[in-house]
Amino acid sequence: MSGTTQLDQSDGASSVKTLGGVGDSAKVVDTGAGAHTYGYSGGNLVTDLWTYNGRSYLKTFTYDTSGNLVGETDWVKQ
Repeated sequence: MSGTTQLDQSDGASSVKTLGGVGDSAKVVDTGAGAHTYGYSGGNLVTDLWTYNGRSYLKTFTYDTSGNLVGETDWVKQ
């Protein structure tokens, strides 16, 4: 499934979600809190790149062979 949806919130902010196909990254933009670009592998979230006020931060996630989350990093400035 792919496409773009805009959600307008009562506080005047808006969120835009763009979803790609399976294995693609999905980008969620919230005009009040920056943009998150999510990276997936095998259906698991593996990266979250957050961009806010011109700065980017990356968080990574690791999984065991059964697909269970076993690790998550702190935000690392890029």
